Amino acid sequence: MITEANFAKTLANLNPKQREAVETIDGPVMVIAGPGTGKTQILTLRIANILAKSDTPADSILALTFTESAAANMRRRLVNLIGSRGYYVTIGTFHSFCNTLIQEYPENYEELIGGKNTTEVSRISIIREILDLEPYDHIKPFGDKYFYVRDILASIKNLKNEGISAKAFIEIAKEEAASLEKRADKYHLTGAHAGKIKGEYQKQLKDSQKNSELGRVYKKYQEILRDKRFYDFEDMILETIKAFETKAEFLREVQEKFQYLLIDEHQDTNGAQNRILELICDFYPNPNLFVVGDEKQAIFRFQGANLDNFLYFQKKYPSVKLINLEDSYRSTQTILDSAQDLIEKNRTTIFSPLRATTKDVGEKIKVYAFETPEGEGMFIVEEIKLLLDNEIKPEQIAILYRENRDAKLIADFLNKAGLAYVIESESNILDDPDIKKLNLIFSAINEFGNDEKLLEVLHIDFLNIDPLDIYQLSVATIREKRSLHKILDDPVILRNLEISNSVQLSKIYQLFKKWSKKSRNDDFIKFFEAVLNESGFLSHIIQHGEYLQKIDKLSSLFREIRKATDDHRAYSLREYLEHLDILKTHGLSLQSKSATTRNAVRLMTAHRAKGLEFSTVFLTKAVDGHWGNKRHFDKFKIPFKTSVNIDETEKNEDERRLFYMCLTRAKRHVFITYSTKNEEGRDQIPSQFLGEIRAELKTEILGGDFDRKFLENRAVLFDTSKVKNVTSDNQELFIQIFEKRGLSVSALNNYLACPWKYFYLNLLRIPRSKNKSQMFGTAVHFALKNFFDAKRGGKLVDAPSILLSFENALSREPLTKTDFEETLSYGKKILEKYYNFYQNSWNYNTVNEFAIKGVMLENIKLTGKLDKIEITENPKHVIVVDYKTKEPGSRNQILGLTKNSTGDYKRQLVFYKLLLELKPEKTWEMDAGVIDFIEPNPRGTFKREFFEIQKSEVDELKEIIQKAVYSIRNLEFWNTRCNKKDCKYCGLRDLMR
Repeated sequence: MITEANFAKTLANLNPKQREAVETIDGPVMVIAGPGTGKTQILTLRIANILAKSDTPADSILALTFTESAAANMRRRLVNLIGSRGYYVTIGTFHSFCNTLIQEYPENYEELIGGKNTTEVSRISIIREILDLEPYDHIKPFGDKYFYVRDILASIKNLKNEGISAKAFIEIAKEEAASLEKRADKYHLTGAHAGKIKGEYQKQLKDSQKNSELGRVYKKYQEILRDKRFYDFEDMILETIKAFETKAEFLREVQEKFQYLLIDEHQDTNGAQNRILELICDFYPNPNLFVVGDEKQAIFRFQGANLDNFLYFQKKYPSVKLINLEDSYRSTQTILDSAQDLIEKNRTTIFSPLRATTKDVGEKIKVYAFETPEGEGMFIVEEIKLLLDNEIKPEQIAILYRENRDAKLIADFLNKAGLAYVIESESNILDDPDIKKLNLIFSAINEFGNDEKLLEVLHIDFLNIDPLDIYQLSVATIREKRSLHKILDDPVILRNLEISNSVQLSKIYQLFKKWSKKSRNDDFIKFFEAVLNESGFLSHIIQHGEYLQKIDKLSSLFREIRKATDDHRAYSLREYLEHLDILKTHGLSLQSKSATTRNAVRLMTAHRAKGLEFSTVFLTKAVDGHWGNKRHFDKFKIPFKTSVNIDETEKNEDERRLFYMCLTRAKRHVFITYSTKNEEGRDQIPSQFLGEIRAELKTEILGGDFDRKFLENRAVLFDTSKVKNVTSDNQELFIQIFEKRGLSVSALNNYLACPWKYFYLNLLRIPRSKNKSQMFGTAVHFALKNFFDAKRGGKLVDAPSILLSFENALSREPLTKTDFEETLSYGKKILEKYYNFYQNSWNYNTVNEFAIKGVMLENIKLTGKLDKIEITENPKHVIVVDYKTKEPGSRNQILGLTKNSTGDYKRQLVFYKLLLELKPEKTWEMDAGVIDFIEPNPRGTFKREFFEIQKSEVDELKEIIQKAVYSIRNLEFWNTRCNKKDCKYCGLRDLMR
């Protein structure tokens, strides 16, 4: 908890307006916080101040922001400021907040109860299904019936962001059609076209007809979502509004829980999100609502954000205290004045010029013009070298671009120059060369028997087949007049061919044969994992120089597969490939986020740079049509103004805000670059935004020397002998991942068993499937949680309730039909016996699956989830129960006193006691821990082992944790191996370069 001395010291460093924002904790407050004015610091200090000066519980403070990364940054700062208590403040995005309400109060969401958040691919599949089922004259073109799919989904999203239901939109579309029909000026009255319908009316009529069909699709889309028990991203908000508006008790409960609301980046909220705030805050005429924003940085209109929402705040709460932060601690005055020149050209802006706190006015903005994009790339590389020579740290250099595809040329130049860089934009996993190879293998398995597919896949490097052998095979198919599959399946023919390694070829073919069979019989995740391991793919990427990034991409792909199998238990290889085809057809990507690294130049899109700061910023490809004056074609013309349905002037103002935001990321240096010809040699002109900066604030330079330098050294882009992307020390990344995730008891147990098991399973999280036992355990835990939750809530539930919950949970696991039936039968049998054995002795005053998001052991973040907390007659004293879905072990096995036992179970209980002791708000004291075996022993008896945890055991565990974490942070285990023979994880380490 923050000490008064530290807090006073931190407050003393604030300027008067910052301090006013922190200390005004009651009533509505609106803070206009321009770039570099300390917005995030104000938010975190204000939360700390509320906790310090009131008896408000941490979880009664709700802080909402626009992105997950911004929420994580706020949480990190708060924990650094006030310690473990910061983990219990409710911090998240609007969507994560609403999703939490859906999970915690399912009875208030009739439309969503028991449902799951759907994926973008599932949404597309639903729209395609709707278009297949019914005739549509205006949104289903003959040549490409799925042409409008993405636009339909975008329009539905837009309508939901405005809080408009399908029923409401159908009525709006009807009114629009009726209004058009009544128009008296539809026809030309005179001239050559007299009596004919006006072109303008025809266009409006076509738009109206499309809207009418859009309404039909929207309605059907919602019906299918409900039938499938799905809800989409926008439904989280829309259904929460509906629940608040129709269920007064639910709204009152939420209002009473959250006594303080803080909203970050309020200018980026949309109409539906603002309605959520209004409803929560309506409990009081002057709510404790604190909003921070800057209308000059409203850059997310494409996601439904509406600048009017920010400006509306003052009208909604006339007594609001308005605080305008004017001192910027980041940029020089020259950079701030240049940005101000830009933003003043917008019609809608709050005039609030910023003052730099540094006395150094700073150097002028440098604008470089080149003839070619290659000259631009050559300049950026050469300038970065100079900056590095002047001791600017590489991570303090950012290259910003408008679109993801802009990164490629610059990355190529950095690569060949041997400069370390990281692309932090979200990249498409499916474009990764190794992921492409993996998907080629899956395609060949799916079409086993297709010679062309098999021949293509044999060229994959990690299958280790000599290219000459592939050539000999091709010749043999012609000579022998036999298929490639038949030749590879015949050892005699293979041996007679002039092939250097017929054994390897035969081995690979037999693998494909086996995989083809497994793909039709095993659950998909189990099959997927088998191919990863048996093909050599996993070993291949672990040996790669960028193995961290490769594993991250593979893990992202695996998560996508898990989501798909959650939606469909019988998911197959064919459906996986169809999934990929939908992504490709509709221009979607599977995104992987690169971790931020030190010692590397940072490349990212303009939108990704929001909230960041750098010493030096390069703004690239600053040409007209790319930055400003972008052409937009709306396929649907919604008959009223929405946050995204705006005119061209407003769209350009949004682009200007984006350019403003990019300029103000820089502390010292800004370089704006562009070329007068594009990659195809077409002429282009500079962005109009460059001309809006006063001449005295910028230096314009012709970069022809770099164009000529490239021509003289053009081989640089084709020289593969140069160093490839040099990444920073991986230790920095490992520490970053560790600090973010913290340490759970399962992670600790893995580390103690084998550091490399921890490294691959808990730190890198390589993909792995759940086995049948783990799926069984998940379903049992779910059933018991539901049962004890219901009992505590006073509901009449018994054994059938447990069995039904178990079956529902098990049905969501990717089990084969046979495994599902066997597991269901076995689970029902033991759960019924378990219930009958304990029903009269259970304590029903419980808290189930209690999550401890983070507590601090000195500077170590610990996390955990306790299966069940039994509250004793003294409500401050509890017994912690940990379920084990296996046959009972002996007490000595649990204690780790037998030959092959590890003491992991007992360590879990000690760890849970430590978590509760470190919890900042001391809710309970743990009297004892219980290992509760759900399965009976061979004699049919159930067993629970009780342990009183001693202080000496907790102290000993603290030492174990501190020693393990020191080793993890310093990578002391890097050159060690565990003592287990044939350890899978040590084997993976041996493959690493």
